[in-house]
Amino acid sequence: MPTPARDVVIEHCGRIASTAPPSAIIAVGPERGWTAEEAALFVNECGFESATLGNSILRVDTAVIASLGIVSAALDECYRERVQEEGNDAKRQRMSE
Repeated sequence: MPTPARDVVIEHCGRIASTAPPSAIIAVGPERGWTAEEAALFVNECGFESATLGNSILRVDTAVIASLGIVSAALDECYRERVQEEGNDAKRQRMSE
């Protein structure tokens, strides 16, 4: 089973050393799921990472709303942590001067 969407966002966010607010692109599959060819195209050709919203099969409209909520919350968490860390770095720098 793929990694939970929140964990994928947090992991990627930790690897990016940018001061810009983080962002994500979401591709929501059909209720039947992606075909093997479609999944390979997204992962291999477009650089997407497979993620899950859980074990339940959601309608597409519900999956879109759920994924936006989960990913948006994870991006907000990531950004808050990044801003807090930058503030801590600035404090340490002032203290060492």
